Amino acid sequence: MRSFHIAFLPLVRKTFDVPFAEEMIRQAREKLLAAGFTLWEPAEPVTDLDAAANVARDLADEPIDMVLLYQATFADSTMAVKLAEGTEAPLFMWAVPEPWTVDACG
Repeated sequence: MRSFHIAFLPLVRKTFDVPFAEEMIRQAREKLLAAGFTLWEPAEPVTDLDAAANVARDLADEPIDMVLLYQATFADSTMAVKLAEGTEAPLFMWAVPEPWTVDACG
C-alpha cells in the first residue's frame, strides 16, 4: 500500500513575518512526514502570483491525493485560486495565526 501523497504548498507574503512563517512551515512539514505522508513540495514557499502559476504548472502531472495549501502568513486569495485551478485533487487549507507584534494602542 502506497502512502498518501500530499502536495504541500506553503503560502508566504514577504511583507509579513517570514522567519516565523519559515519555522511554522518546518514544523508542519515535520509533522506531516512523521505521520507517514509523502510530500511533493516546491523548492521555495509560494510568495506571489507568478510563483503560484509556476508551481501549478509543475504540479499538474504529479500523482497526488490532496493539495494542502499551508497559509504561513496572511495572503489574499489570488495565489490559492491559481494553485487550485491547476489540479483536480481535493484541496485542504491550513492557516496558522501570526503572533501580534504591534501595539494597537500605542
